[in-house]
Amino acid sequence: MNFITLKDAFLKDIEVIIGYISMGITFGILLKASGFGALWAAGMSIFIYSGVMQFLAISFFSGSFGLLNIFITTLMLNSRQSIYTLILLPRYKKMDKKRFLNIFCLTDETFAIIQTKKPNKNSDPDLFVFFISIFNYISWILGCILGTFVNSIFKFNDDGLEFIMTAIFVVIFLDQWKNSKEHITTIIGICVSIFFLIAIGSQYFLIVSIIVCIIIFAILKDKIESKISTIDKTNG
Repeated sequence: MNFITLKDAFLKDIEVIIGYISMGITFGILLKASGFGALWAAGMSIFIYSGVMQFLAISFFSGSFGLLNIFITTLMLNSRQSIYTLILLPRYKKMDKKRFLNIFCLTDETFAIIQTKKPNKNSDPDLFVFFISIFNYISWILGCILGTFVNSIFKFNDDGLEFIMTAIFVVIFLDQWKNSKEHITTIIGICVSIFFLIAIGSQYFLIVSIIVCIIIFAILKDKIESKISTIDKTNG
């Protein structure tokens, strides 16, 4: 095992690891409060591995949702993962069999870390991505299981716990903004998302925003690349 790469990935992924454990605990607490124990938490975190869908699953368990509604909801909410995979596909194609696990473990936060955090010169780039994916996966599983035990041992007010992941994603966004060479794509993404959130509501705005952003970025591809090239020359 390449311990240099392992340490590098851990240090650059620490904020997400902490966030996943914290959010996983939140999920475990709520799942236990709904009458499901550690085995359910383990199974859901291992095989679903989607924070949004796991929280929604608690509602699915307690409500009268049809399979078709569950399928459509899952497809719409997780369709963005296919966009992440397409973006990273050229990088993943060069990897060995670890790429299959990397694809399965690709989440919003994992994608953000991979895109913004570069491995040190002594680290193996492929292992760096693999270790980050594994760290986040294991952290989420442990957090979910731990949360069910926390709920059994302690009784406390759990209002507002779901805000943890929102806060950690804001931190990642600010870090990406700071390290980005240009901000036009980010500004476009924010404006498009806000527009469709207001126009069509929260249920479908995400996938529509992603599709529209892809079209806009494809149209502006040459201008964006030209701007980045100009910034590189100025800083270089």
